Amino acid sequence: MKVIAVVPAWNEEPRVRKTIEAVRQYADGVVVVDDGSADRTSDEAHVGDAIVLRHVLNRGQGAS
Repeated sequence: MKVIAVVPAWNEEPRVRKTIEAVRQYADGVVVVDDGSADRTSDEAHVGDAIVLRHVLNRGQGAS
């Protein structure tokens, strides 16, 4: 069985890579849902080797 963690993120550029690293201890894969960030959250998540899904507009945590 594989465990995939889904991490919602909005304007988390400074923290998203550390979060991905921490979550990897418990999951086989990480998906970051960038909820319309105005910063480089998606880019940093890609560098952290996560699968990234991006909303064009901020839709709130529930949509992520």
